[in-house]
Amino acid sequence: MWEIFIFVGIYPINSGQMEVSFIDKKGRILIPKNLRKEANLEIGKVVRLKIENGKIIIEGLEDVAKRYYGVFKVDKWPKDLDEFLVEAVKKWLTT
Repeated sequence: MWEIFIFVGIYPINSGQMEVSFIDKKGRILIPKNLRKEANLEIGKVVRLKIENGKIIIEGLEDVAKRYYGVFKVDKWPKDLDEFLVEAVKKWLTT
């Protein structure tokens, strides 16, 4: 028997709610709205799936792009992204 646990950060949701869903022919599982809401799993959120002791763990992850959006101001898009990143890190380390 499989159990599914949903984690937010490193803390498990422990509301005592239990829902029943099914796996469709493409292997997808619908997570009911009330569980998604409680676990703060929004449309498009990145999650990590892993198996521990025969249980599937779904862990919500932080969107790194949103976290660092706007950290560096770019006046002109660089032709060489690697070179740009090296310069950006140099500036960041000297401030």
